[in-house]
Amino acid sequence: MKTVIQDILNLIKGNIPFAVATILSHSGSTPRTAGTKMLILADGTIRGTIGGGLVEAQVIKKGQELIGLKKNVLLDFNLNQDLKESLDMICGGAITVFIDTTAGEQIGLYQKIAQEMGDRKRCMLVSELSGTKDGTLALNQCLITDSFGVIGKNLVPESFSDDLLKTHFTKNAPVITTFGNRKITYEPIPATGTVFIFGAGHVSQKVAELTALLDLPTVIIDDRKEFANGERFNRAEGIHVIDDFSDPFGTLDVTPSSFIIILTRGHLHDQTVLRGALKTPARYIGMIGSKQKRDRIYDNLMEEGISGTRLKTVYSPIGMEILAETPAEIAVSIVSELIAVKNRK
Repeated sequence: MKTVIQDILNLIKGNIPFAVATILSHSGSTPRTAGTKMLILADGTIRGTIGGGLVEAQVIKKGQELIGLKKNVLLDFNLNQDLKESLDMICGGAITVFIDTTAGEQIGLYQKIAQEMGDRKRCMLVSELSGTKDGTLALNQCLITDSFGVIGKNLVPESFSDDLLKTHFTKNAPVITTFGNRKITYEPIPATGTVFIFGAGHVSQKVAELTALLDLPTVIIDDRKEFANGERFNRAEGIHVIDDFSDPFGTLDVTPSSFIIILTRGHLHDQTVLRGALKTPARYIGMIGSKQKRDRIYDNLMEEGISGTRLKTVYSPIGMEILAETPAEIAVSIVSELIAVKNRK
């Protein structure tokens, strides 16, 4: 999402016409899920994808037609047998795609979204879609910030309770509601979770390469400057060389969107980091090692008063079981597990 928002801002600043295609809802088996975005330029160039195949081709064509007209539409696709064959994929669901050609007029809104994401905060884009005589849709939008402030005209119906709004805010996919001839969509934009990697060895290096591909800001923490440096981790957002692991979190800003990966060079260091990690609200905590090593560390921590229930939330041995052996393979298994947690609805 961070890349999409930045692309939108770059296109606006470059005065380049474009459309935004967003999957608002999906059911059954579909190539991509609700919330997925793709940018369409007038020449048919795209940034991102909503799944490829015939659906994407039709969305691109429609987007090109509408860009010059500054009109917006909702498109419904049923992935029936005929369409499945054209898509060359086994699907049996349905998706609704919204094509917005007026995003270029909303630079202030997207700048605020970028700011919220940069501050590691969630926000929610609220869109009011109302029908016009030619079948296209008029669009009004506002942004609900992390503190529930409103940027733009408040489009949330008065009948909505605070609890219902908060429920929509914390979802991982858009919600569509209908009020008369208006559709109002609530599109949560999740905070970009920082990946904190403790340990700067060979596996950590490969993990950091993969998290960079996923646009996940990554911070490396180790007590060895010969390992934790910009030459080995040239795409890391931050590198912290600490004196020792006695206080591994220090001033780190660990939030409920953060991911903690424990890959230090020793069991005692892993235990120390895990002890600190369990005090944080991190969404994911994973620790490398065998089951025997894990159980020994867990026993030690339970003797200190940490509950077994809390320890069960840790992903250890870390990573999906793919019989990984090399640092690169282990990194793939770790990041695969991280993706599964991140995308869980």
